Amino acid sequence: MIYFIAEIQAMRKNPLVVTEEQVVIQIGLGKKIVMPFTQIDNIAFYKGELLTAKERKQVLDATVMEFIKEPATFEITLKEPVKAQLLYGFSKTVSRVYLNVDEERKFYDAVKEKLKHE
Repeated sequence: MIYFIAEIQAMRKNPLVVTEEQVVIQIGLGKKIVMPFTQIDNIAFYKGELLTAKERKQVLDATVMEFIKEPATFEITLKEPVKAQLLYGFSKTVSRVYLNVDEERKFYDAVKEKLKHE
């Protein structure tokens, strides 16, 4: 019970952070990835294409878990794989990140603007 309360608080208190050099995504206590803009190839609105099992292993699903699974809003494609931190100290090397954000247009424009300068 305490874990679930901590998870909810972590999601509320840890927004996505876009700095001059990187995007930091932390979803609750279980997922975190730091993506330097030099490693981001593209950000696009996610179209929901089907992936093979091999491709799924290289994807970080950074969408917030809800009662009804919502499709991701964005797909961030990386130039080179980046290590994501998972629950219990596990890690995963990913080449794509799927995520949802509250202010879609603002986030998209901020990332696109930073990518122009890279």
